[in-house]
Amino acid sequence: MPQMSGSELARILRQSNPDLPVLYTSGFSEPPFDLDENTGFIGKPYPHSKLITLARSLMSPHVH
Repeated sequence: MPQMSGSELARILRQSNPDLPVLYTSGFSEPPFDLDENTGFIGKPYPHSKLITLARSLMSPHVH
């Protein structure tokens, strides 16, 4: 993103919604920071099935 990083965007969005689920994806194999229960990470390349599974697991507590 040209204006800010993904982590900066997540921080701003979580100011108004602290439980917002965030899923990071990167060319790195491990996240460069600690993850909380509402944050996921998946390293590239990844199969679509793994992305879907991770996204669902992050969203499931938040879907009503």
